[in-house]
Amino acid sequence: MGFQRYKYIVTVTDGQDSNQGFRVVSRCLWNKDTDNYAEASYNKIGLYAVAAVCACYFEYY
Repeated sequence: MGFQRYKYIVTVTDGQDSNQGFRVVSRCLWNKDTDNYAEASYNKIGLYAVAAVCACYFEYY
């Protein structure tokens, strides 16, 4: 598929929705020209889930 030079970081947080505030944050150093991320959230009665995928280009030396 041509993705051999990328490393992926995947996080998924889920839990019970009890009408309280919740925040998910992340930090990373990367190259804005080659690296990227995607995120999605899901919320239904009593359940929440937050997923994030980061793709970081990896140079072989």
